[in-house]
Amino acid sequence: MSTQTPHINLPCRVPAGASPSGDGIVVGAGPVQVKAFIDFLCPFCKQFEGRSGPILDELAADEVISLVYHPMDWPCTPPAVVSIPTGLLLR
Repeated sequence: MSTQTPHINLPCRVPAGASPSGDGIVVGAGPVQVKAFIDFLCPFCKQFEGRSGPILDELAADEVISLVYHPMDWPCTPPAVVSIPTGLLLR
């Protein structure tokens, strides 16, 4: 088993504010990096953003943190959770 990190080709064009790896959008320039993995259609992500967003925005604006948003491309919505076999939840 190889312990080397595979080389990933970055896209030739990334949006302004993209993280160095090209997989997130950076807000703020603080020394502490906070990563938020979000699904735009997930009600739980919406709840997290509603409750935590204002304080994270304030910390990023004050350059206390660098907030890196990582949009997810798989659903974390309740139907995905409900589809887990019941036996797995009881272990």
